[in-house]
Amino acid sequence: MKCDTFILLCFMFIVLSHAQDIEVQKAQLCIINQTFTGTCGNNGNKVCIDAVKGRKRYGTPNQCGCEDAESLIFCRCQVNRVHCKR
Repeated sequence: MKCDTFILLCFMFIVLSHAQDIEVQKAQLCIINQTFTGTCGNNGNKVCIDAVKGRKRYGTPNQCGCEDAESLIFCRCQVNRVHCKR
């Protein structure tokens, strides 16, 4: 019985530690909004990631959304917090 309780406690500790790691990673991200010339095309996420990486100011974004606006694209991306304004 003691062994079962110990195993259960270890499992719960591992699960809770993993959840905290995920929360910390999310907290280290911020949202940036950028505009670029061009169109989103079929894969707007990749277009925005490449465009933001090309500016070399924000590093590589984790995820982006792309919206066409006439001859411009509007990119909303998650980047590492160290690249964000405070």
